Amino acid sequence: AAKARDLAERVAQPPVEPDGADTPELERDWQLGWEVFLCALGCAPLDPTGDDSACVEVSLMLGATLSSGTFWSEAAKSARTFEYLCAAVGPRAKGGAVRREWLRKLPVRFEQDYVAFDDLFLHSAFGGLGGGLLAYLRGAPDDARVRELLKSLGVATQISQCTLLKVLRWMRARGIQDVGLAADLYARLGDGTFTAFDRPGDEELILVPGRGFLRPRDCTWKPFRSALLQRCCIVEPLCEVYGRFGAATEEPLKRWVRKSPDEAAGAVCHALREAIACARADPGNPVCPFGRAAVMPEDAAED
Repeated sequence: AAKARDLAERVAQPPVEPDGADTPELERDWQLGWEVFLCALGCAPLDPTGDDSACVEVSLMLGATLSSGTFWSEAAKSARTFEYLCAAVGPRAKGGAVRREWLRKLPVRFEQDYVAFDDLFLHSAFGGLGGGLLAYLRGAPDDARVRELLKSLGVATQISQCTLLKVLRWMRARGIQDVGLAADLYARLGDGTFTAFDRPGDEELILVPGRGFLRPRDCTWKPFRSALLQRCCIVEPLCEVYGRFGAATEEPLKRWVRKSPDEAAGAVCHALREAIACARADPGNPVCPFGRAAVMPEDAAED
């Protein structure tokens, strides 16, 4: 059985390198051509859900292949090759859902780390928005067929409500606290283009520097009127962070959060309890409410 398998592997390997195959990108295209040829002869593709050790090896290499713009450019040049790709992993491929889900989670090198293939953004669509903060698929051809395939594999190919939220989730997952980018995203989400989008629900999508991403109910637009309660309040006022970005950013945020913690009995009671705890604390060990600067007992008692 081992000899038969070895023979099959040697038969399936290209006997020579393609002309000019001195780059990894051309070698990948050459391998795809062999895959199309062998499948045309009736060979069954490897089942990515199987427990064969070959699946692990393929997973480690295929992410780099699919994230190469050259791969997609070369594939788009051949009608037969692209037809094969659509039949194998396209959105209308029979039985392709399992294959696509596997491909979406392939590891792709990003900086000094790895991300999943479906974490990628098409650079031609998102480079101007995300700058150097996003993981990009670069060099893909401006071809609607390619964009459709990439979208079915989880790559963000155009700006939409879904992909803008994907950028926010990417920032949250990577610990990116770029207020300027966040303000731009909120303005785009609230500009009326995406009429179905009202508010981000209870998801942690509002960036507050130093606190990370918070839920809308953990934020207000304005702070407490009392300086002490401002320091003892668990909710974050957004006007101090986003007020400088103008109405385009302000308006959606004002719709998503309460105007002031003064309007919420729960927030008032919580802040008062914290203020009392500050007043009762040992002067040598004052309370630092929610990571903010310490409130000295005498200051809390005076207010």
